[in-house]
Amino acid sequence: MSLIDENKRKAIQKFFEEVLCPVSQRLRERSLEFFPMRPDPNQISYYQDCIPQQMEPDQFDLKAASTPSDFIAHLTALWNQQDLPELAELTPKLLVLMSELLQDEEPNSDLPPFTYTLF
Repeated sequence: MSLIDENKRKAIQKFFEEVLCPVSQRLRERSLEFFPMRPDPNQISYYQDCIPQQMEPDQFDLKAASTPSDFIAHLTALWNQQDLPELAELTPKLLVLMSELLQDEEPNSDLPPFTYTLF
């Protein structure tokens, strides 16, 4: 038995093949590499000195989005700030995928309301 239903699996596969793969190709054409697959021959060393710093109280605040849509909006802003328009353009399609994958779960009256159910 699969943990994901067939329609959701197809939606994820379609997103990967029709959206992520072309974006990946466009990023490669710009010579962008997020996870280098080999050492840089021009790099003498990867060692970096540790820079001592003092943590500020606001660095301990959780800066999470309150909704998935809010999270995607923050992600879009980050990608735009990092000059990654290819990724920022994904957001409408991410919202569509998110809506396809959301599950409308019926509350289980046998469980306390604060219990998280996995399946």
